[in-house]
Amino acid sequence: MRYYSQYLYDFKEFIVLFICIFISLILIFSNDDTNINAIKIAAINAKGFLVENYLITPEFSNKAKMKKQIQFLRTQNTSLALENSRMRNAIVENKRLRSLIFFIRESKFDFKVGKVIGIDRTGFMNQLLLDIGMKQGIEREMPVVLPEGLVGKIYETADDYAVCQLLLDKNFRVSVKVVRNSVKGILTWENGDTMLLTQVPNRARIEVGDSVMTSGFSRIFPEGIFVGKVLEANDSKRSIFMKITVKPELNFSRLEEVLILTNQDGKNQFPE
Repeated sequence: MRYYSQYLYDFKEFIVLFICIFISLILIFSNDDTNINAIKIAAINAKGFLVENYLITPEFSNKAKMKKQIQFLRTQNTSLALENSRMRNAIVENKRLRSLIFFIRESKFDFKVGKVIGIDRTGFMNQLLLDIGMKQGIEREMPVVLPEGLVGKIYETADDYAVCQLLLDKNFRVSVKVVRNSVKGILTWENGDTMLLTQVPNRARIEVGDSVMTSGFSRIFPEGIFVGKVLEANDSKRSIFMKITVKPELNFSRLEEVLILTNQDGKNQFPE
């Protein structure tokens, strides 16, 4: 009891001031005088400003908590969205790697997996930089493939890295054949993401949608590596050869892992 008495004594000035202010406010708000009304309006505006911006009144104390909760929920939502994105990427990566494993198991060839750490399609050569090299048994001119088709060939090697020359390169050439009728020709890069099949006579019967794969007439590429499908085939009036456009099914801008064919002992045994 003595504690409360001492407390009231120590803060008596503040208590008296608070009582005076409280009584003054009661008198002000119970008066209808014009000047008093102006003071009322100013007081209400001041109270509204303080409540809205500083949350000093008890009735609005929950607003601060709600703001904190909203901020927390937004943070959690962002975190969950990022986690969902990571899970989707993991699913896509898992599907891609399972496809590579199945392809390797079904093929009689030996492969090594290289991760793409750089893509250059703007310079003198369209190429990939791989994180695998001579220490891992990689040599120049080894074919580079994926289940979707031919990627290119190893152009240069270092101890732990290799450069892959892409199929979509102006200096790349490969002997191919049309699967349906075994018509053979030479495939070169035309522009963009399409290839040009040359050395095919005008009398050949080539149809849109025909599958094209390596012919085996090469010391580098074994027979049966899928390349793409015929996008357009027209007789040429200025030449004895047809103009045939082939579209690879690979998306060369999204390559992440590739397979390097390290031997050709199982020739003609690519899975279809």
